[in-house]
Amino acid sequence: REKQLAALEKLRTDVKTIISGNASAELQKTIATLTQETEQYSKLADTAIDMATVDINTGMALLQSADDQYKAMTVTLGELAAALSAQGAVDMAALESKAKHGTYLIAALMLLSCVAALGFNWLTQRRILRDIDRGVRTAALVAEGRLDVQTSSDSRDEIGDLLRSLGVMVTRLRDILKTVSEAADSIKVASAEVATGNQDLSQRT
Repeated sequence: REKQLAALEKLRTDVKTIISGNASAELQKTIATLTQETEQYSKLADTAIDMATVDINTGMALLQSADDQYKAMTVTLGELAAALSAQGAVDMAALESKAKHGTYLIAALMLLSCVAALGFNWLTQRRILRDIDRGVRTAALVAEGRLDVQTSSDSRDEIGDLLRSLGVMVTRLRDILKTVSEAADSIKVASAEVATGNQDLSQRT
C-alpha cells in the first residue's frame, strides 16, 4: 500500500512538472481529481488498518471503501492518460504549425534574396554595358578625328579605369596635336622668312 501511494504521488508530481504552465482546464481538473482521490485513498487505507485491530468488520468495510477508491483512481488515471495524449496531440499540432510557418518564412526570405540579387545583377550589368557603350562611342569619335570629346567615370572597377584611361589618352592626343600644329606654324613662318631673305639676296646680286 505504501509503495502504491508513493508511486501515485510520484506520478502526480511528474505530471505536474511536465505540464506546468501548459495544461488545459480539463487536464488541470483531472489532476485535481486524482490528487483528491489519492488523499482519500490514503486516509481510508490508514483508517481501515487502524480499525482492523479494533473491529475486524469495520476494518473490512473500510478496506472495501479503500478498494473502491483505488478503482476510482484507476479510472481517473485512464482519463489523465487520455487527456495527456490529447494535450500532446494539440502541442504537436502547434509545433508543426510553427515549423510550417517558419519554413514558409524562410522560403519567402530566400525568394526575396533571390529577387534582390537578380535586381542588383541587372543594375550592375546595365551600368557596365552603359560604360562600355560610352567607351566605344568615344573611341569611334577619336578615330574620326574628334579630339574634343571628354570622358570620365566615377566607377572604381575595371570599366571605370578603362574610361579614365581613354579620357587621359584623348587629352594627351589633343595636346600632341596642338604641339604639332604650333610647330608647323613656326616652320611655316620660318620658311616664309627664309624665302623672303633669299628673294632679297637675289635682287641685290
